[in-house]
Amino acid sequence: MATAALQYRRDHSRLSGVLAVSVYRIAHALYDLGVPMMARIMTEWAHSKTGCDIHPGATIGAAFFIDHATGVVIGETTHIGDGVKLLQGVTLGGAVIPAGFETATSFAVRSAIDS
Repeated sequence: MATAALQYRRDHSRLSGVLAVSVYRIAHALYDLGVPMMARIMTEWAHSKTGCDIHPGATIGAAFFIDHATGVVIGETTHIGDGVKLLQGVTLGGAVIPAGFETATSFAVRSAIDS
């Protein structure tokens, strides 16, 4: 592959994180203004372009950077401080599972432990 093409691929993979965070910043402002639907549409669009899903309700500090955004998931309950760098495939935040409710994953883990 030509050197210019390799450079483009490296730069594009870095820019995907910049795009995801930039869209998040605007979406988060809309989310705080009480326009959650438009904010979520924006972050879903960014997810389709970058492979990085950032909920507009997440709290992210200044100087935040995602290197190779593919597979990064940042949930609504996430609080990230200033000066943080994430790499690909990181999941932050999650949901509280009600008592008595069992997901397929927890069932599979429990079944593996029991056997």
